[in-house]
Amino acid sequence: MFAIGLLVISSFSGLIVAFVDGSHNDQVSSCESGSLNLTDVSEGELQVCSDNEWLSVCGSSFQHASAAVSCRQLGYDSGYVISYYYASENEVETVYYRCTGQERTLANCSHEDASSCSYAIRIACVHKNESDPCSSGEMRLRGGATENEGRVELCTQSGVWSAVGYKYWDQADAVVACRQLGKVNHIAIPTRDSRSTSDQPVEFGGYSCQGTESSLSECTVYSGYINNFFWTLHSYAKLECISNGSLCTEGD
Repeated sequence: MFAIGLLVISSFSGLIVAFVDGSHNDQVSSCESGSLNLTDVSEGELQVCSDNEWLSVCGSSFQHASAAVSCRQLGYDSGYVISYYYASENEVETVYYRCTGQERTLANCSHEDASSCSYAIRIACVHKNESDPCSSGEMRLRGGATENEGRVELCTQSGVWSAVGYKYWDQADAVVACRQLGKVNHIAIPTRDSRSTSDQPVEFGGYSCQGTESSLSECTVYSGYINNFFWTLHSYAKLECISNGSLCTEGD
């Protein structure tokens, strides 16, 4: 058991230096290739068994959708990324994982071998909230001043409410979202809801809609790798649907 210095990426405001326990599970003498392990109950460093050895999963290209897949493999309903941090390269698996969020196991995700990797990953896993059930594809707005505005949340196939990432969120997406909510004769305004910490699943990295679709599920979803993890770690898609009746012109 030993400790190493790790640099934790935690917010837009800057980088936080923290020292954490860098040891791996020494109590497990053998493991099945492809199996996963968390260093603590329901959250912690994500490890994968490779050549009969526990290694940290590479954080490069690893997004919330990959965390959700990993958590389901571990017996949970969903999950999300807590932080990325520097780690010793000889303790990190040199594989880049890029999941869509629909895969059964992490090994089923698109992945590629890398020459090296110096990032490890911490994730949190969750079970669905039985007191707040939902159906796959269902959408709602939360955290707004009125029922017509707020953070966009979608229900995953596992029955877990998941936020939508802000990356690629634009006017066409907002129009479709308002239409899905039944707010057809409304002006759709897409905005961003920043957050200082990761506190819920974000399985849907972003959407690309034409504006004619009836629901977000009909649009192209970017639920896997996004080239700037700050967007998916720290930004939700936010929406406001303004009724035409509440608009006015100059001089009214």
